[in-house]
Amino acid sequence: MTNSPPTKAATEDEAIPADRERNESDARFHPGPPVIFTAIGCLLLLVLIVAHWRTVESSAALFQIKAGDVIYNTGEIPNRDIFSAASRVDAWVFFEWLWSMGASAAYRTGELIVERVAPVSLHRLGGWIGISVVNVVLAALTYGLLVFRLRNRGSGLLVALSVTVLTGVALLPGFQPEAAYAVLPLYVLSLIITEARSRLPMVLFAPLVALWANMHGSVVVAFIAPLASLLLPAPAQSGETRRKLYLAVIIAAGVVALFLNPHSVRIVPALWDLARVQAAGGASGLGAAVLDMSFIIRLALAAVFFLLALATRRLTLRDGFSIVILGVALCVLSSETVNFLLLYLSAPAARAITQLLAGTWQINRVRYLAASATLLLCVGWAAMTVFSARLTPDAWGAGIRPRVFPETAAGRLAAIPLRATILNLSDDGGYLSWRLWPTWKVAADNRMEVYEPGFFDRYEDIWLGRPGWPAYLSLWRVHAVLGNADVSNRYPSHNLYYELATSEEWAAVYWDRQSILYLKSDIELASTNLSEFRQLKPGLPWNEMTALLQTPEEWREFKADLRRALIDDPGNAIAQEFLRRAESQN
Repeated sequence: MTNSPPTKAATEDEAIPADRERNESDARFHPGPPVIFTAIGCLLLLVLIVAHWRTVESSAALFQIKAGDVIYNTGEIPNRDIFSAASRVDAWVFFEWLWSMGASAAYRTGELIVERVAPVSLHRLGGWIGISVVNVVLAALTYGLLVFRLRNRGSGLLVALSVTVLTGVALLPGFQPEAAYAVLPLYVLSLIITEARSRLPMVLFAPLVALWANMHGSVVVAFIAPLASLLLPAPAQSGETRRKLYLAVIIAAGVVALFLNPHSVRIVPALWDLARVQAAGGASGLGAAVLDMSFIIRLALAAVFFLLALATRRLTLRDGFSIVILGVALCVLSSETVNFLLLYLSAPAARAITQLLAGTWQINRVRYLAASATLLLCVGWAAMTVFSARLTPDAWGAGIRPRVFPETAAGRLAAIPLRATILNLSDDGGYLSWRLWPTWKVAADNRMEVYEPGFFDRYEDIWLGRPGWPAYLSLWRVHAVLGNADVSNRYPSHNLYYELATSEEWAAVYWDRQSILYLKSDIELASTNLSEFRQLKPGLPWNEMTALLQTPEEWREFKADLRRALIDDPGNAIAQEFLRRAESQN
């Protein structure tokens, strides 16, 4: 006896219970995969979960921790943006406030435990241990719920474990303790609720939406699956009308629950504004994501899952509806939608694999070969992902990932007692807010919802050094420009560093592998460990920099500046090369 695909008229509501009954019947006559392989699958999943004990490289995660600190200190949820000088002046709906409070509490709790329990040598980790614990717990919830969903939809245990491991490995390179990943277990839970045959779990949908609406703006994704089940036709069968009535009730309850947040009715126009802004920048955002290996890995696995389910006819009209909506959101709104798409497709893919293997488990040799191939595939996929995503040894542990953010330059800025703005790269905005606010504001960060459509194009023009850049810096009260060598690499012919190098109002004061720092010339540096470079103009190419040197004295000062830069950062390869050239020529 083997599994057979459902008839054309059958839909998922019939197919899932039918498959489950056939699987249970087959199990009495044909053994499942060897127990040892299932145990190995469980071990792989456990190792994957533990692998989420990772250092923080997400600027958004750091910003959310800082915002949580502000809420605890002020007792209020911010209703206007207080972190960025260039953001819109109208009201700000802070979707992530609840997650920010949780992340801040985790950091504070971890800090308290480390100070009281851990050896002195571990005190430097502070609250980052709490953040790492949160990341592991998020991963465990996501993957545990995913295994439950796959099993509930008729997949074998080994297949459910294997598909979950494959999905988890694809998520691993980007998985960080931030709101965008904190809602993944909520998404899987919403799918479980929608697909449940029992009516009781459906009462959880409304509180789940209320929780999600206070954690992340992607809450509308929770409504896709129940809407698909409600709108698309199903065959006449006992209880189907009543189930559709329940679905209508939970959708209505979810809509009501959407407003159970401090922003109340303002959340709807805020969601619309967020969609409008992200759609306006969707093409450029998706273009940047395509260059990210983590995004490519997740999208590739989602495509494999889709083709596998399509080839075995495990996709229904309702699946198609959900996939199309998620695909449109992926292309138009945000590349993060690929996470939801991947989690959704894992269930039809797991059922497809279970169907393919259902008729072969009774053959002992095939059982061992199939189970071995499945586990080897998981290990091979994990190795390929870790290698291609360049997860180096410093990616694991507690704390902030080294050499990702301008940590030393930010520390130098922290010593300047000045309330002003930093013109910064938007990817560093969350880190700089976490490190320097309220003394310094950032000009921009990655929160698209607080900026007007087209803002980031104008912001890029500033870094290009196009006419009008001084007006923006004056408007935002910018007293520091903190970029890096990537600006020069992206715009080699002309960029903002060309303008700063020839301006008497700006002076270069610091240069390392992660950062190039220019300050307004009128800033008092006597109380800091910063001083102006006399001739060095970081960010300019060799020919442009040396063209400014006219006398032997200026060349000596230039070399002294380079030596000073190498004292600050001996690994600054560009400074090493420039010093070698300078000493060989003069």
